Amino acid sequence: MTNQSNIYTLIYYPGIAARVEVTRMLLEAKASEFSTFPFYQVPIIKYTDAATGQPRVLAQSWAIVRYLARKHDLMPDGGEEAAALAESYSESIRELLDSYWELAWNPWTTPMFNSVKVPKLIAFRDGDKVKKFISAQERILAQNGGGNGFYFGNKLTFVELALYFAMEELNKGFAQLGDEKPPVFSAETTPLLWKVHQAVAQNPNIKAYKASDRYPTHW
Repeated sequence: MTNQSNIYTLIYYPGIAARVEVTRMLLEAKASEFSTFPFYQVPIIKYTDAATGQPRVLAQSWAIVRYLARKHDLMPDGGEEAAALAESYSESIRELLDSYWELAWNPWTTPMFNSVKVPKLIAFRDGDKVKKFISAQERILAQNGGGNGFYFGNKLTFVELALYFAMEELNKGFAQLGDEKPPVFSAETTPLLWKVHQAVAQNPNIKAYKASDRYPTHW
């Protein structure tokens, strides 16, 4: 991204994915102009209100995601009903990520994969919450053309981007648990979810983002 005529300034920990990565992916997917600014606080985004010309600051990661999705045509077609479904699906993804992060990061002053946290993370990986999430999402995706890699028709929305990030985040985290189990999310174990993963990964703007120095180095 160039830094000329930026529309957005995204403020978060530099080089870290975590709670801001879905926002980054959304902006990259639509090739939107933005710059990042390191500031050690929860994610916020600064922009100018097009209607009033006034500067605005928006906080909270998922509020930012939904705002940008509406602004950049990453909401599903179909009006309020489709939008409500999209928010419902994304909330399920957010809850899964929050549950994982609570185990991996709490307390954040200790290593993510220490002797106390690893058994808890293994139990989470193999437990009902992950299994129920996979079952529910596979069922939802099957309702869209039998599972074509999207939640709504053939349109890329913020939900696919959020799911892609969640699969990447959990697969990378679980791979560090040391018990050499296969990935939770894969073409073999979660075929319809993995179609979403492939659809996002093949998006030209996302591919360019992942190959760039803008892609985070820490997850």
